[in-house]
Amino acid sequence: GTGKERTHSPTEDEDDELPKLSTSMASQGMLRDMWNAMLAIKASYPDQISSVEWYTFQDGFCSDPAPKLIFLEQHKKNAGILASTRRWVYKHTKLKKLRSILVARIIINQKAIYIFEIERKITKTKEDDEKSGEESFRGLVFNLKEDDDFSKQTHKILSEIRYEEGIFHNLVGN
Repeated sequence: GTGKERTHSPTEDEDDELPKLSTSMASQGMLRDMWNAMLAIKASYPDQISSVEWYTFQDGFCSDPAPKLIFLEQHKKNAGILASTRRWVYKHTKLKKLRSILVARIIINQKAIYIFEIERKITKTKEDDEKSGEESFRGLVFNLKEDDDFSKQTHKILSEIRYEEGIFHNLVGN
């Protein structure tokens, strides 16, 4: 953990305003690498892996090879949260460009495995202002009971991860 405490819990009203927009994925970076790896695994193990799909609220699950992402929602102005937490939802704070999440499902031996991966900011060195890499995060991999509502769970996760600055581990047990 980061030692930061949650200073605000999402309310029902905020849950109704969760991300509805989606975007296409960039041609490079960790999200593209993850998506390509999932497709490669499916190609290598076609008898075990029957499906690799991305998800958005508008499209549902889709196996189109050009995945879409879900934008995180910005925090309410008077939410009473730390400035760093408020800024974290942006991939580019000055341009107010929101981060997005790759939400994917892999069907392995007739069982669904869900993967959430966060879009990372490009990190730069102070000396030459050249790209030097991306932020480091751990994604989330999980399964659900068949009666669980995936869309509802996804809304909850995408809302709560904003308060944890991308640290999925802090959501365990919620």
